[in-house]
Amino acid sequence: MIKILFVLENLSGGGAERVLVNLVNNMDSARFDITVLTLFDDGYNACNLDKSIKYISLKRRVFKGIRLLTKFAPKRFLFRHYIGTDDYDITVAFMTGVPTFIVSGAKSKKIAWLHGEFFESKKLYNLGLRAVYKKYDAVAGVSDYVCDSFRRAIGAGINPITVYNTNDVERIRALSREEFTLPFKNNSPVICSVGRLVKEKAFDRLISAAARLKKENFDFNLVIVGDGEKRDELRSQVKALGAEEYILFTGYDTNPYKYLVKSDLFVCSSVTEGLSTALTEAVILGLPCVSTEVSGAREILGENNEYGIVTENSSRGVYEGLKRMLGDEALRRHYGQKAAERSEFFYTANTVRQAEELFNNILSQRG
Repeated sequence: MIKILFVLENLSGGGAERVLVNLVNNMDSARFDITVLTLFDDGYNACNLDKSIKYISLKRRVFKGIRLLTKFAPKRFLFRHYIGTDDYDITVAFMTGVPTFIVSGAKSKKIAWLHGEFFESKKLYNLGLRAVYKKYDAVAGVSDYVCDSFRRAIGAGINPITVYNTNDVERIRALSREEFTLPFKNNSPVICSVGRLVKEKAFDRLISAAARLKKENFDFNLVIVGDGEKRDELRSQVKALGAEEYILFTGYDTNPYKYLVKSDLFVCSSVTEGLSTALTEAVILGLPCVSTEVSGAREILGENNEYGIVTENSSRGVYEGLKRMLGDEALRRHYGQKAAERSEFFYTANTVRQAEELFNNILSQRG
């Protein structure tokens, strides 16, 4: 059997953490002996790992300056200090940042997984990263866009390959059937958005767009599923706009799919993404979708809006995309049908096969 260690900071409620659980739970347990190691904490998704997956939580202390330390400290020392054993065929840094630096010190075959866009403007930082990524046997990105941004930012000589996120399609559809009723007092169309309440997800511009559309007499409700550091700030924004009657915050929910399936439209308002897990899940459930032009959006919704609407990455873009969908019920029906067609691309077996082929190819390399 091939022994693989996946390393990440924690298994919190983020999309990348959910993708990791989906991937390892669906890999061939007769061929792969899998261990998941979290450096600092467990997180919401730890309980969703299958019993066949070995799980280690170090619960190491997070301290100010840890990212700087792991960037400059000897990588072999870091690996021995945090992980200790090289008793694996492949070690995977499944998140960028601290795991990438630590895993680069492993003696086994190594893979770095990229979940977000790289920026050419960070030249000095990228120069340091280049030396780290050159220690890896392979670099995998969750979208073509992410891989292209890595090439531009890090430079020639390291060629990442695209491995799309794994979604547990059957589980998503099963959970979406949970008995549930949205608490709105009317039957207006429901807009849904799912994600951590953090700066990158830009829920503030979604809320502003919703308030503007209400002033223009569009009829709808908005439900935002998730929690995070911007929670109080976003709730205050809703209160200041007098929008509490039609904007609902659910907090974190282990089953966001029950909200999605009761909704008429999904929106991703993010400033940056790798490959939006929530957007992919909305497509799987057949929702018409609007997304800002972030990494992976066109790979999900089509280069020419074949499967959904991709808007410019701005407050205006969010507003215009929502206005177009809300103002045209026939368009929503059309994109609902196209999303159902597109969902086949993200079937679990297809994306798991991509990852398993990567692991097999890495071991077949010399050295």
